[in-house]
Amino acid sequence: MLGITPRVVLTHLASARVVTAVAARLGHALDGVQTRTALAWVKQRAYRTGEAVVEDSVFAGYLDGLTHPAAGNAP
Repeated sequence: MLGITPRVVLTHLASARVVTAVAARLGHALDGVQTRTALAWVKQRAYRTGEAVVEDSVFAGYLDGLTHPAAGNAP
């Protein structure tokens, strides 16, 4: 209404829904296990670094490893 585009920001208070939305915006489709894993990572990183907001570029790097694991790390 005011011409402000809504933006979802990934923080230590994120829910699974927020993690899924940000991942989708970054081009990643997460299943349930990946969503829970990413959510735990977001919270741990935010508390470990003392920064509430996890930048998209950092999260995208994490997601690359989560959704496209290196061949040597495959089960």
